Amino acid sequence: MAVADYTGGAVTIFYVDGENGNDANSDVQAQTFATAWKTLQHAFDRVASATGGTPGDGDEIRVAITSDDSTHYAIAAKNTITWSGKEVMFIGCNASGTVDGTRPTIYGTSLNGTTPMFEVSVATADHAHFVHFIFDANDVAQHTFEVTTANSHQMQFVDCQFKQATGNGVEFNGVANQWSFLSCQFDNNGAIGCNQDGIGNSMYYNCLFNDNVGDGCFNGTNVKMSNCVSYSNGGDGFGCSNAGALYVNCVSDANTSDGWAITGTTGQGMLVNCVATNNGAYGIVLASGGTTRLYNFHTYNNTSGAKSVGGTDELSIFEHYTSVVNPTWEDAANFDFTPNGDSLMVGGGIAMPLQYFGSSTTDAGIGMFRTSPYQIQHHLPTRH
Repeated sequence: MAVADYTGGAVTIFYVDGENGNDANSDVQAQTFATAWKTLQHAFDRVASATGGTPGDGDEIRVAITSDDSTHYAIAAKNTITWSGKEVMFIGCNASGTVDGTRPTIYGTSLNGTTPMFEVSVATADHAHFVHFIFDANDVAQHTFEVTTANSHQMQFVDCQFKQATGNGVEFNGVANQWSFLSCQFDNNGAIGCNQDGIGNSMYYNCLFNDNVGDGCFNGTNVKMSNCVSYSNGGDGFGCSNAGALYVNCVSDANTSDGWAITGTTGQGMLVNCVATNNGAYGIVLASGGTTRLYNFHTYNNTSGAKSVGGTDELSIFEHYTSVVNPTWEDAANFDFTPNGDSLMVGGGIAMPLQYFGSSTTDAGIGMFRTSPYQIQHHLPTRH
């Protein structure tokens, strides 16, 4: 089925309807919502069936919300994503097959707390995208996603939530990766929200890490984070094993330990326009020998003080504010970290707003992020 809202060519859409679909339907039939496939596993199998064929590069697989997602999209055993060479998009849709920001929920069941919902194990490059989904480990899966093989994947997640894992919400096992997360939430996991302690070039934009038992997010080499918030986690807001990380316009607030804990001594990283407030230890901790530089870094009301720096103090480069003024967020409890109207940061530091889930502004804009990097890179049709 060629979609009408594309320009420059046709991209095929396939449908999965866990309530009314049928895996016996052919690839051609599955291009019509009334004769959709039934299970995610069957859709995965069809993607992995051959290097060519259908679904193929640039195609879209729409997964419909059902009356009871926990029944129709239950993951009762580890689902291994093994396709390679395919560049496809899985995207959530409403009960009529229309993409409108509706997010179906994929549930973990019967996994005994020691198995992930999804494992990514192949070592060759592909560009898989997941858009508008909730991945709920349901306190029975160890992780929502686990990477077990060093790979050159460029997987992307947009408007997804990763929650209720018994361990880390997303786990990279220290292996190389190139994943990106746009407007995603990692919350209420039994350890770290996202543990990306490896070699790679992962990127996070407009993401929220909240109420995880451990750190909000732990990063490795070359991570890039922009407009992200780590709030009310049981460990550090942001941890990093390499000094070469880049954080721009990020907030770490009300975490049990440090706002930032950068333990690495290699690489040269930066924090630009970042804020550490109300954390249970320091605003930022840097290891001796590290060369992380802070530009326009604000701290306020951290229990142990603004900073703990080993060796050379790199905090004084350019502008460093150890603020004694409360930045006064609009509504931190509801994840709105827009500086309040009377905040000294308005017009003088933090390039925001930073509004999150439930915000009408975010909800209105999230539907615009539907063109995948694959389509851009390969000059394929793009959505209006």
